[in-house]
Amino acid sequence: MSRTEKYEKWISRGKMPDSAFKTMIELSSLEDPIEAAIDMQKRVIYDDNLRIYFFVDDSNLYYFKPR
Repeated sequence: MSRTEKYEKWISRGKMPDSAFKTMIELSSLEDPIEAAIDMQKRVIYDDNLRIYFFVDDSNLYYFKPR
């Protein structure tokens, strides 16, 4: 089972908003935004076009972009 499959139930598909964010926080692994989103009662969104996982909390963008 891949990392993405392991966390499939916590990830939705969508588009990253174009709005400005107070802070953009880059996370180092796929597990990081998922665990943080769960703790903050949020969902992680995957943007197929940008190939980025993210969630927004209080105008802060938390994201992970696989290399």
